[in-house]
Amino acid sequence: MRRRSLRRTVPIPKRSRKLQCQDSRPRMFRSVGRVHVGLTARALSCAAAGRGQCLAQWLPPSQRLKWAAPSRHVPSALHACLLRRCGDVARATASSDNTATFTPLQPLFERQPVAEVPCTHLARWVASAREAVDALGPQALQTADDVGASSSDLLLELDWLLCDAVAAWRESPQTGEWRSGPDIWRSLRRSGSLQTPEAMARLRCSLAELDALWRKRLHDRVPLQYLTACQHWHDVTLAVGPGLLIPRPETEGLLQLAAQAMAASPHILPHGRWADVGTGSGALAVCLARMLAADAPPVDAVDVCPTALAYTAANAHRLGVTHRVRTHQGSWLQPVLAQSGGAPCLDGVLSNPPYVPATRIPSLQPEVSRHEPKLALDGGPDDGSAAIMQLIRDIVQALRPGGFVALETDGGAQAHTIAAAFEDTGAFERVSVADDCYGRLRFVSAWKTSLALHSCQNA
Repeated sequence: MRRRSLRRTVPIPKRSRKLQCQDSRPRMFRSVGRVHVGLTARALSCAAAGRGQCLAQWLPPSQRLKWAAPSRHVPSALHACLLRRCGDVARATASSDNTATFTPLQPLFERQPVAEVPCTHLARWVASAREAVDALGPQALQTADDVGASSSDLLLELDWLLCDAVAAWRESPQTGEWRSGPDIWRSLRRSGSLQTPEAMARLRCSLAELDALWRKRLHDRVPLQYLTACQHWHDVTLAVGPGLLIPRPETEGLLQLAAQAMAASPHILPHGRWADVGTGSGALAVCLARMLAADAPPVDAVDVCPTALAYTAANAHRLGVTHRVRTHQGSWLQPVLAQSGGAPCLDGVLSNPPYVPATRIPSLQPEVSRHEPKLALDGGPDDGSAAIMQLIRDIVQALRPGGFVALETDGGAQAHTIAAAFEDTGAFERVSVADDCYGRLRFVSAWKTSLALHSCQNA
């Protein structure tokens, strides 16, 4: 008997909610690096819950008990088929040095609808969610120093949550077909059908689950990106989740510096080997892979955290650059140098390393200090530059003559300290400090000199 395939293709709608670096950005985004995060979400420990429970979250309710736990009754071939059906993009990892066992969360807006509710019920929930925000007052989640989300920021986040949760709607069973597509929530809201008794909406989570997510945002201060399992960044939408640093808008400046460097060295850098050190969600690595020439080697995405590497591989697969990103688990550039025998092997390096002074982390807004990984934040004692100083030593060894490096820093005095450290190595020229999209001195870039390299090797 021929087995019917359970695989289903899930269309990924185009998104139009990418935040731009401009004054109209919500106040929580007008920030200094990692002090403010903005938005995010539900933490799901797939590694602890087991493979079967991870499967169960994507299955229809009627099938969840059947497949809730691994069993000898579930053949491996059928299990793999279910994984494909449930959208497990992490299975198709980029070429890597490790086998990822962690299954990244699927972004909410990519999930299949699981509930149909009357639009009037949805409207009542939206009204109650707005009332919960109003009860917090105009400052909402802001502290005395204007850190955090205001009530207007939270209402914008609520709108984004609904954009991800609402999959389709129709005016009535008799006269209307299901309408779907990008920004379908806003289409429903503008139509006036929220108050029509016959109108129905298809949701990617139940109203109870939606309410639980919103309560976590307001009361537990979970970032919206964790709740929706995605972050709109640069020109892509990334899968993100607990255990990852959420990519910030200012980090997009590293890609701009890389593009400028490629234009300045068109015969080498667009075709060269690049590394993203401390890759996290793989934001820089994936976008670099899309920028480089077709004949360039895969981008080396390095991180000490296996969760980060699983998300990097998943995002590379989702964005069509699976074979152009290669993951490595380890500290700084040590895995790459181990492969090259310690010889220079890179033409470009980008990194958003930990740089927040350890003593300042407890004072960050709760979305950051409570939920984002300390490993990705803590730059060490004093001015927080200790981690970057370790990275610079690896960069000196790994970068080829004429190579380019750009790092994100805490800005201000720390940026100048890092620039001086590059100059003190004697291995770099054209060391400069550049502004981020908020006008704060944030990025340090430099070029490797061939003379300095030979001097280091002969020393």
